Amino acid sequence: MRWKLLQLCLALLFLGGCGGSGSSGSSSGSGSSSTPPGGSSGNIGNTGNTGNTGNAGNTTPPANTEIRAVWLSRWYANSAAKIETCIDDMVAHNLNTLVLQVYGSGQALYASSVAPRSSLVSGNFDSMQHAVDYARGKGIKVHAWLNINLAWTGGSSYPAGHVVAQHPEWVMVKDNGLAMDLTDRPFFCPEFAGYRAYLVSLADELGSQYELDGLHLDYIRTPSDDYCYCQAHVDHFTQQYGRAPNGSDPDFIAFRFETISRTVREMDAAVKAHRPLCVTSAAARAVTGTKSQDVHGWLENGDLDMILPMTYTSNDSTLQGYADTYHENSGGRLVGPGIASYIGSVDVGAQIEVCRQSGVEGFCIFDYTSLTANHWAAIDALCPTPVDFPPLPWIDGSPDQVAPALSETEIIGVTGDAATVRWHSDEQTQARLLLSQSGSPQPDVLEPGYGYEHALDLTGLLPTTAYEVVIEASDAAGNKTLSAALSFTTGSGVISDIIVDDGDADYVEVGGWSSGSSAGGYDNDYRYVGSSAQGGSMVRFTPFVGSAGTYDVFVWYVEGANRSSATKFTVEHAAGSTDLAVDQTTNGKQWRYLGTFSFARGNAEVRLTNEGSSGVVVADAVKLTYMGP
Repeated sequence: MRWKLLQLCLALLFLGGCGGSGSSGSSSGSGSSSTPPGGSSGNIGNTGNTGNTGNAGNTTPPANTEIRAVWLSRWYANSAAKIETCIDDMVAHNLNTLVLQVYGSGQALYASSVAPRSSLVSGNFDSMQHAVDYARGKGIKVHAWLNINLAWTGGSSYPAGHVVAQHPEWVMVKDNGLAMDLTDRPFFCPEFAGYRAYLVSLADELGSQYELDGLHLDYIRTPSDDYCYCQAHVDHFTQQYGRAPNGSDPDFIAFRFETISRTVREMDAAVKAHRPLCVTSAAARAVTGTKSQDVHGWLENGDLDMILPMTYTSNDSTLQGYADTYHENSGGRLVGPGIASYIGSVDVGAQIEVCRQSGVEGFCIFDYTSLTANHWAAIDALCPTPVDFPPLPWIDGSPDQVAPALSETEIIGVTGDAATVRWHSDEQTQARLLLSQSGSPQPDVLEPGYGYEHALDLTGLLPTTAYEVVIEASDAAGNKTLSAALSFTTGSGVISDIIVDDGDADYVEVGGWSSGSSAGGYDNDYRYVGSSAQGGSMVRFTPFVGSAGTYDVFVWYVEGANRSSATKFTVEHAAGSTDLAVDQTTNGKQWRYLGTFSFARGNAEVRLTNEGSSGVVVADAVKLTYMGP
């Protein structure tokens, strides 16, 4: 099963699909001490770098630039000697970026007028100021690292003046209505305007008081997907939508994502008001789309300048998959995957090489205190000379010299006279489809605008004929990438069944789904989730309909006595939306008819949830069978 970009957030925040009609095509864009840290438009240009490396473009950053970063946690960042030793080691081994923790458990290691002083620092020592002063002139960038929503990890009682003690109502609430307490490592919810203002004031004072190079947001999330049902979320959602929230409601899921995204935007704006070139970044989860983190949305919308994903693994192939996916979905921003030096079996050198091979802009090591002599030797071998931090054209005015990366390229919706080319680009691009038939060039198809998600139609094709198409994508600076050639053969006019199985690209799930082990799943597998009084789990099947018309819709599931007798399915079709209840205790392991509906060309949608379910809910496969125009 492929690890996908659209695991949750984009699929739910942007519920519409790609597609269109006509020979000119159509495009859709969107637009603890040892615990690791939680666009332009215009004509296609004729100049710039060109890549031609299959599905991923030549996105190697300009020579002599790379993110070479280390995290330094607050337990070590609390004295002058420790900070100086870290910076001296970084200089000696040609690293260039220090991500320094100066705020955690609601306490500051710098001179804050907003947060209480951390007990980790003595006297008037200011970790932030000392690091900035000592790094000056040594080629080391200093980024201020803050734990955002994680409010407390320090024990059974809060110190005097702690923000939790002052505002216990700001603590996150689970879907069962229980607020977090001290034993839970409580999180705060920025849906409360007062808490969000508190966070913005932290960013504001750091930007105004220090010559920092970056602001790094850690724990900018919920603790899990069944948070947050705090009073602010319940009240604000009900006021806006006129109904109570539940966890499988797409609007409520998007609403919670927007709470975190708004916080990112406001903190970025606050620090940039004082330091416009400050690099705002986040320590995201390795798998995006969970815990209310719209990571790729932050990048694509320009809310962040850099992502340092917590891709901690001892398996180099796993890291490669993470790095590739972040690279392909970076929004044109910087990516520095996290390398877990604290895991004894990790080969730091090999993982630096993985990052370079994937085309990302560098790496970030967690953390400095776990680096051994062997680690330093590997770094020396791969970083023999100093390099600069990469340029940031969107804020520093430097030229964009990086070609776009293309991924998820595919031919879909092939009929007797039409086909659709679909792909994703890491930054906003406009494209031209270079079509040929038996080696003979056919008229190009030009994409009408810029975007990240692309779907262009090829129409007027000959039946039972072989074609080849190449995607030529260009960003606003004129940097181009050519995809590998995609081949397809048009059909004879017979429209085949359209099937989406769990794990396919057009299958997206929300909530705590697990893999089933009973026999009879379509293609030998299926997914399931338990019942929930408030819902909270959902699956979207979005089959691409190549020919508009009427289709019978079927679902496949594995029956069982513990299954829900009224699983809610929703079919989105040309005439609107239809809800259906399916008894999954019987008649499974076969195609179960839901109804007949009309669909336009493009992505259809069938959803199921565990909302109001009486037992286990199964998600397996959906089939559309063409019945006529």
